[in-house]
Amino acid sequence: MKKLGLSLLLILVICAVAFGATACNRATTEGQIENVFFNLQNGATESYEYDVTNSSNSATGTYKTTIKYYTAGQEVVLSDYNKVTNCGKGYLFTSELTMSDGYTSKSSCYFVISSVSGVTSTFLKPVASFKKVTGSANDFIEYGSYSGKDYEYTLITSETNTGNVTVGTKFYDNNEFHNSLRGVSKDIFNSGFTLSFNVAVVTADEQAAASITAKSDGKENITTNVLDGDNNKTVYESYAVSLSRSTKVAGSTQKIWYAKDDVPINAGAEYTFYIRHLITQIVEGTVTYILKSFALSL
Repeated sequence: MKKLGLSLLLILVICAVAFGATACNRATTEGQIENVFFNLQNGATESYEYDVTNSSNSATGTYKTTIKYYTAGQEVVLSDYNKVTNCGKGYLFTSELTMSDGYTSKSSCYFVISSVSGVTSTFLKPVASFKKVTGSANDFIEYGSYSGKDYEYTLITSETNTGNVTVGTKFYDNNEFHNSLRGVSKDIFNSGFTLSFNVAVVTADEQAAASITAKSDGKENITTNVLDGDNNKTVYESYAVSLSRSTKVAGSTQKIWYAKDDVPINAGAEYTFYIRHLITQIVEGTVTYILKSFALSL
């Protein structure tokens, strides 16, 4: 079992995060989580859809994720509340969960593509984030940006408050760290790993840094709702990764499965692209997400 060493790599990225301009002087997590979104150039977009069930109340729904590439200097709109301008090239991750019981969650995060001297692969660093939850007991909107070791946020509930959460030197964005983990290398996935990091949790009930441990948990065959040419459900051999939280909600767990092999995808071109470590299933408490479809738009 290999334990990933998370070293502080200080990269300067000068950009403005609006509304309200702040400098994007970033402390990245570490250079071993690679940039695997190599299909996405010149405005290309990856999109994924999952069927969702909640066994606690029989609610069903849909979870959709898109990943879009932006060139350096483009304006990137995360929400009606925040956007990024004059920043480095990178990817905007957006997600939306809609459930039959009325619960909805929308989130987005912009990552810049970074590199370190002596390291051949590139990797991603979060710049700004957004989340909106409705249909819950405690609805909220939160948005903010990363500055050094802090996540500086605005939280809207029945009132509006601002603050910051110190995430330290080993952090990911809370909304999108499951996609960030797609960047663990094939060799490390295969040999096994344990990875610890912080995320900023900003909700109506909590504003704090949470310590997360991700641990590889073998391989399993996952039956998805992706239909093949014969209308049969597609099975992917997948690496399992268990995540647990050690602060406040100790023992709170989530499990994510990543396809072991690169998955081919046809974008309507004469050649085929491949998706690295496609997320095939997520289980979070009583809620299960099963991959239904994926696409690449050039």
